[in-house]
Amino acid sequence: MIEKVPTHSYQANGRDPLWTRPFVFLMLQNLLFWVAMNMFTTTMPGYVLAIGGTAAQTGILVGLFSYAALLFRPASGVLLDRWERRKVLLAGTVLATAVSFVYPFASFLTGLMLLRFIHGLGFSAYSTASSTMAADIVPESRMSEGLGVFGLANTISMAMGPSIGLALVGYGYQRLFLVIGGLMVVSLVLVFWIDGSVTSRYHEHQNEATQSLPVAAKAVSPRPQSLLVVVRGMLEKSALRPSIVAFFMLISVGSIMAFLPLYGKDRGFDNIGLFFTVYAGALILARFMTGRLADEHGSNIVFIPSLLLAIASTLLLAFARNETTLLLAAVFYGAGTGLAFPILSAILIRLAPRDRRGAANATFFAAIDIAVGTGSIAMGLVSQYWGYTAFFLITTVIFLISLVLYILLLGRLEDKTQERIRIEYCEPCASTESDALD
Repeated sequence: MIEKVPTHSYQANGRDPLWTRPFVFLMLQNLLFWVAMNMFTTTMPGYVLAIGGTAAQTGILVGLFSYAALLFRPASGVLLDRWERRKVLLAGTVLATAVSFVYPFASFLTGLMLLRFIHGLGFSAYSTASSTMAADIVPESRMSEGLGVFGLANTISMAMGPSIGLALVGYGYQRLFLVIGGLMVVSLVLVFWIDGSVTSRYHEHQNEATQSLPVAAKAVSPRPQSLLVVVRGMLEKSALRPSIVAFFMLISVGSIMAFLPLYGKDRGFDNIGLFFTVYAGALILARFMTGRLADEHGSNIVFIPSLLLAIASTLLLAFARNETTLLLAAVFYGAGTGLAFPILSAILIRLAPRDRRGAANATFFAAIDIAVGTGSIAMGLVSQYWGYTAFFLITTVIFLISLVLYILLLGRLEDKTQERIRIEYCEPCASTESDALD
């Protein structure tokens, strides 16, 4: 009798450690950075209105931040693949920290737009570097689970950042921006505690391959490259499929998170900050319950139900008239969108060539930047002229498009990708399969 060995199990004897010292410090640093970022995201629409702006201008401001991040994504990917990861992380954190202390002096739209553009550049370098470093540190056999756990820093920040930010607004925006600046300083200090030399087995394989080359091959100096070759090198083809799926998903996610506080005021929900807390709680619970499913049984079993939950949440938000419906939508939204993003991140890393993780992450986040920027501008106009029922019905359709694209582009490809990684990174698997024959 032949017993079938699970295709998605990479580790035969025990599990690789996840909670290592570099992982913990990177996650803590990421938490503080994202708490500050989410405080900005949820209070910026109100600040724009306070200085005389409109909902449409709020969308433009969010879009400007995203397009600034997009502008620097390709360079970030190249630097990450050719430079030490931590240096890029440090550069992005320094720029974002410096800009945070200038916000109290930006009391007019032109100055605010300039600040958001500069802030977007720092965010671009930081977010690309942190996600790439996390992929380096997380064991290959636990990639979906590990990136999901790493993403919990962002999730926890969603529970803390909006609530703290909206509470601090009551004491004035100047105090809010100073608190954000203080959090960024602590986040900056933590960068120096992260071991930048840590690499995963992914990079160990690459180093071994390089060391096995003849000395003459190593000594060959690179030829001058044309501009077209350089530009192509900034993008990674293997990242296109997950990036397309993420693009449509983040059009909805980015615009919803930016406009939710204004939606709460429009519908008369006094404590909209509670939505973010319930959202984060549902996401954390869902990730702990399903963290290993994608690694052991494939991504489809998690991603498809998660998008269906996201679709249910936006339908509820479109017609919500009481806080009970609002909080139910928060549960669905947290369990849905929170599980889908780390699944796409893990597929992205598994598809990328060994020496192109930085470029792959840059390509992936560039798609997200375009999605958030375009979506925020477009949905800002929708909310201003058509209202929030139309806003959430349109986001529902966009989530549905993302789900269909996932099934078409990644649904079948995912099995082949998992099998390739299992063969490349799990030497014990071969002996395990032979032992399974009786």
